[in-house]
Amino acid sequence: MHQFLQLILLSSTALALIGDGFLSLSVNKIQNTNGLGNFPNRLPLFEQLEDEFENITSTLLGQNAQKSIAPLFGNSGFKFGKHKSKNPKGLKNILGLGKSSKTNTTSSESDDTNEENETGAFSVDLNNAQTMYIASISIGSPAQEVQIMIDTGSSDLWVIGAQNPSCIENGGSLNCSEYGTFNPIKSSTWHKNASIEFNISYLDGSTATGDFGQDNIEFFDDFVLKRANFAVVENTTSEIGVFGVGYPGLESTSTKYSNIPHALKEQNLVAKAAYSLYLDSSSASQGSILFGGIDHAKYTGELIEIDIVPKDGEYLYSQIPLSHIAASLNNYTNASPGSDSNGTHPGKVGSATIYNGTDSFNGGIDLQNTSVLLDSGTTYSFLPKDKVESIVGLFGNVSYDGTIGAYKIPCWLGNAGNYFQFNFNGEKDINVDISEFVLEVGKDASGSAQCVFTLLPGQPIFGDNFLRSVYAVFNLDDNTISIAQAIYNNDHKIVPIE
Repeated sequence: MHQFLQLILLSSTALALIGDGFLSLSVNKIQNTNGLGNFPNRLPLFEQLEDEFENITSTLLGQNAQKSIAPLFGNSGFKFGKHKSKNPKGLKNILGLGKSSKTNTTSSESDDTNEENETGAFSVDLNNAQTMYIASISIGSPAQEVQIMIDTGSSDLWVIGAQNPSCIENGGSLNCSEYGTFNPIKSSTWHKNASIEFNISYLDGSTATGDFGQDNIEFFDDFVLKRANFAVVENTTSEIGVFGVGYPGLESTSTKYSNIPHALKEQNLVAKAAYSLYLDSSSASQGSILFGGIDHAKYTGELIEIDIVPKDGEYLYSQIPLSHIAASLNNYTNASPGSDSNGTHPGKVGSATIYNGTDSFNGGIDLQNTSVLLDSGTTYSFLPKDKVESIVGLFGNVSYDGTIGAYKIPCWLGNAGNYFQFNFNGEKDINVDISEFVLEVGKDASGSAQCVFTLLPGQPIFGDNFLRSVYAVFNLDDNTISIAQAIYNNDHKIVPIE
């Protein structure tokens, strides 16, 4: 139960370097077998989660445990129609879309001059599956549609191969048709690169292996990236592939290649290897990733550019400095002082107190410019354990459950009006509703709701529960991430990144 409930809390996307009890998980980023680079395990165990959830929460919380997490893991309520991403009305005309070009085997530079291509920007819809965000693309000739998870924390594109023996169609147990598979035999434009081996290993001993090659990728009607580099995984237990958009240094192959963000630039479809991430609210059905552009209608305030922090002089991770955190607790509805952590709250100082460990209005919890990875492939968020302890200390009598690797917190913290303020590099504040970090896991024997804190102890990573509140522009050419406070609307004001 210990390991499995940790898996529930971490979803499918934790890092191997996460400490404090998380290293034993089978859902970790680790080095692949050739020792080059890190790769995230993106293998959601949806059926296992749903089958075992009730027993686990019953044991943890007592009788009357509810399956409140089950919908988060994809077996019901989140079926997406098969459709390609669409751009805002009129976007093709102003940004020069509907073009394509040719590439060679490991570089995506065109065999021609690319003079026919018009540099611009294009948007890909991201379906909100609660634990991940999913894009739809079509691969090959004729096109085969697949759905893949968007991941700013890794760099490879890989899809599930139709010959995967774990699929129901091949005698296995996985419903591979849920997100689609790719059969290279049926594509006249597939080119296998036999010199590149795609082989990923995981802490639980499982592997994901397959063929590396090139084929055409259609993002929407008439917008095609030709001979894009990706892997067709034929041996894995995952039902969904991964769309990694990070630095090439994180690629899992021994031979480095032009991944999708760089291929788009090399084919003159965008001016820079850059994209903007907008996940929208937690209740929204879709977010988007905008390659080569910025949508100025999706944020409020100033868009601040922050330098990405290199690791040992090399740009590998999309990480920026986190300076400090403060919490504003304004809504105590259903909270009353008591010994039980669910009903305890700290003493109020004024009507809108900012608690920062000293009950004052300035300062905050000092993160000392901790480098934090912005990772759309991780559902929840992580900070070093001592920092998480300082944060939960603001909430009164809160206890850490070593069995599940998380803090039990009062559910009232998720009330509207309670929020965190995160400051990056001493120059930009991002406000995030505390409800993003409050997960109700069921009810105890008395019927009281039980909640855990999904800002978890581990290596510093901010996942989807943070990223929904920020508009982030990842510029891999300039080694910067620009951030602003996200706003939720249907408006567009898109400008290409030059």
